[in-house]
Amino acid sequence: MLVSRNLLALQAFLMILLADPIMGKTLYVDANARGADRGTSWIDAYRYLQDALADANSADKPVEVRVAQGVYRADQGMRHTPGDREATFRLINGIILKGGFAGQGQPDPDHRDGAMHETILSGDLKGDDRPFSPWGVSGDLLAVLEWEDHARDNSYHVVTAHSIDGPAVLDGFTICRGNDDRRTGAGRDVVKWLGHGGGMLVSGGVNVRNSIFAHNFAGTGGALYGEAANLVVENCVFWRNCSRRGGGAYVKGSEAAFITSVFSANYLNTLISSTPNNAPGLACDTSQVSMTRCRFMGNWSVGLGGGIANLNQSHMVVSDSLFAGNKANYGAGIYNQDSTLSVTNCTFHGNTQYGIVCRSEHSRSMVDVANCIFALWDLIENRVGSVIQIKYSGMEGGKAQVRDLDPNGGVTWGQGNIEADPCFAAPGYWDDPCNTPTTYWDDRWIDGDYHLKSQAGRWDPKSQSWVKDDVTSPCIDTGDPASPIGCEPFPNGGRINMGAYGGTVEASKSYFSEPICKTIITGDINGDCRVDFMDLMLMASHWLKDAHAAPAPPPPTLPKR
Repeated sequence: MLVSRNLLALQAFLMILLADPIMGKTLYVDANARGADRGTSWIDAYRYLQDALADANSADKPVEVRVAQGVYRADQGMRHTPGDREATFRLINGIILKGGFAGQGQPDPDHRDGAMHETILSGDLKGDDRPFSPWGVSGDLLAVLEWEDHARDNSYHVVTAHSIDGPAVLDGFTICRGNDDRRTGAGRDVVKWLGHGGGMLVSGGVNVRNSIFAHNFAGTGGALYGEAANLVVENCVFWRNCSRRGGGAYVKGSEAAFITSVFSANYLNTLISSTPNNAPGLACDTSQVSMTRCRFMGNWSVGLGGGIANLNQSHMVVSDSLFAGNKANYGAGIYNQDSTLSVTNCTFHGNTQYGIVCRSEHSRSMVDVANCIFALWDLIENRVGSVIQIKYSGMEGGKAQVRDLDPNGGVTWGQGNIEADPCFAAPGYWDDPCNTPTTYWDDRWIDGDYHLKSQAGRWDPKSQSWVKDDVTSPCIDTGDPASPIGCEPFPNGGRINMGAYGGTVEASKSYFSEPICKTIITGDINGDCRVDFMDLMLMASHWLKDAHAAPAPPPPTLPKR
């Protein structure tokens, strides 16, 4: 028995030794701490985040840095000079930076809630920035210029992440007031803007989660700029950021995945340059990017691409996403040039001008559209030398909604497309609170609800419940029969819905002109309370797809840098 106890003790000791490098070190930061300032606990937490990062950079990895609620500036710390615009919060691989903790003095200092315990990384070094105008996508012009005047002493980059061997992690912060306004030349028409990534400058592997980027500015990539990066952005919000290219984010020569993220009210400052502007939301340049369950709303530009600009031999896949109320001179939803684009189960509404534009300048552009919904004025345009394929999509204006300017006919109008009102629950709209119909600087986009109406049941995000409508959308059960229905609730018709909620737990339910089945019947694939030939057809169509589907071709490789 004694031997057994000793053996168990030895095993436990060895497990602790082996686990220590994996568990790593934990450091604590709290601006209100009044202890020993060593970062070893909430009581003795570092008061400045820069001091914790200096400790983390020199320690064995991984290191988790927990940051309590409050405002943190990059020029604060033992080794930093107040007012230094070059100061930035630097992340490297093996550092996990987490915000949103309650911190010292709270009943549970480890309680983590980003909304309740907001943790702000601010580039406003003097704390004297003024807020934007309360109205409008970009605020009125005077408010924008006033903010830029006050931000001339802000940090060039609030956060800088360079990670080579493995990903750094940024989780649970508000990153704001970065301003990389460096430039050459003088005058409106000859200024060349050199700044990149006012909020965050990224290279290498970085994961950004549960964070907000707001009120950041740079010549390229107002909130986030990634080059030679392997970037994952999940559950983040890009709101009211500004730049000349990529107001929310700009990725170049990179691989990036954006998941469940929102790009809203970002804009391009047209006063800063006369050169072509693009994408107040997201710009993709010679990169491979995937967008899943994202929302682009109320982004504004007088250039190219209101929500997304996919450029220069990039490969982008967009799925389960919403584009609503974006403005641009061309391609307000998505602008695709010299690149390939796949758009599946997306919804387009209120984008001016055009929902999607496909254009070829130096190489052929290609766009595949499936299971999507385009409201009446969200036109699709195909330029000379480009190719667009559209199938199983709801086009409220039918074929007339597609402009094919290629004399050889670059648009393929595939099977399964329908012409009908999609019956959104409550479409969004532009509001003019200052009653100035001749100008749109002070307009603001009022978000809507793009779940499809159904007499069998539609998910209502406000009440967090299922409600029944007096009509049923024709876009229910009309997506590609070969597409998996995913997580659609029963009854789901055995066929995916069109639009951003198709294939998800919030997909509107199928209606069969009779009460919904109370129980699931074995073999009833479509949920109409009967087992019949239709169920057999649905089962056979999915079986044939699984048995004979060819593997998807690999995306193009990145050019050598």
